[in-house]
Amino acid sequence: MNIKKYVMFKLNQRYYPLNTEEQNIIYLSRFIQDGFPFINRRGITEYITKLETIYGNAINFESVSLNIDQSKDIIYLSEPYFEYAERAEIHEIEELMDNISTLELCQHQFIKYMIISKENFMHLLFALNQQMQQDFPFALLYQNDKNWYDVLPFDSQEAMEKFIADHTQQEIV
Repeated sequence: MNIKKYVMFKLNQRYYPLNTEEQNIIYLSRFIQDGFPFINRRGITEYITKLETIYGNAINFESVSLNIDQSKDIIYLSEPYFEYAERAEIHEIEELMDNISTLELCQHQFIKYMIISKENFMHLLFALNQQMQQDFPFALLYQNDKNWYDVLPFDSQEAMEKFIADHTQQEIV
């Protein structure tokens, strides 16, 4: 297994990123920091059910928006409204952004986002929940060479960094 992208986290009541996030994985990192504690407090399964029925397949957190495309079983994690609204320089674009859903904005590539399968997202939610219950001080969010996102617990930052070094492709000079 090779790691393509990763973010290291330290637990301090919630997970906080230790390294600079890469371009795409930043939205998943933001969700873990901002959205996951909210969902975890309410119960993951119950929350997902409510998301699909009450919230209209979307919810906005402070630093990330979560949108479910039910027809394709994928989740869009995107920049929040206040970030993309600042870029709307033309009145027509601003009006468009105010009148269509965040999901549609992602699908038309009007805003920055990442895609994760619903199955992979649910796996991450339950894995993070289990790790927080076991009080692991560090967690590694990574994308493997098969584009699956996963999270692993670590007892120390050194062990996490060694794992990364052992599982990232090193450039041969």
